Amino acid sequence: MVDSTSKTMQKMVVHKADGTIVKGISYNFSPYINIAFHLEQVDPAVADAKSVEVRIATLKAIFIVKSFPGNPEYKDKKCFQDEGIKLQPGRKAEIEFMDGEKIYGVIFTFDPKKIGFWLFPIDPNDNNEKVFVVSNMVKEVKFV
Repeated sequence: MVDSTSKTMQKMVVHKADGTIVKGISYNFSPYINIAFHLEQVDPAVADAKSVEVRIATLKAIFIVKSFPGNPEYKDKKCFQDEGIKLQPGRKAEIEFMDGEKIYGVIFTFDPKKIGFWLFPIDPNDNNEKVFVVSNMVKEVKFV
């Protein structure tokens, strides 16, 4: 078990480059310092889920979430012009992944030479608090 007394817990939905998805909790995710982190898997079907090491280079993106179940029926906003959205400062961006999926949000820094960057969703009701996007899985970044 990971000692969490001095570390921040993050609920994550990890999307791997091969298409698999793993849900879990991490206490040591620091993408600009470490090339890997530990994830305590959360799976309701498994009573004693295990802790696994996850290498950032094998991922598409890491979604830091408010809750694991989320709301599957909720349709998040995909347009910056929607009424009532108050964006935080940063650059509005549309990110298209190599697999064709698109996500929308605000980013502060983008350097394709770095391992990745943070994106903050445009919809305050989205289940995602923020997303760490792995740069080599991005097909295109459009600033709008």
